[in-house]
Amino acid sequence: MGATYGYILKWGPIIWGLIGLGIGFVLGLIFELIVNKENFSRKKRTKGVTEVVVMVKCYAGQVEAVEKVFYENFAFGVAKLNQS
Repeated sequence: MGATYGYILKWGPIIWGLIGLGIGFVLGLIFELIVNKENFSRKKRTKGVTEVVVMVKCYAGQVEAVEKVFYENFAFGVAKLNQS
């Protein structure tokens, strides 16, 4: 639209075309973020992904840090086993 109307505006079709391109990109990005906000917060998991079980032995003070690392790397779940 910017290039089309740029013929009758002062700065010309090239400048108005670039302005229209920038505005369209920003509006499209905002729309995409609003519509697909859940997909941007977590990576998509594809079907057929191999599941791996990891057992970590750590001290009681390290449990929260270990859980945080697993959840940041998109673990399906974390379980704790208290051994006395």
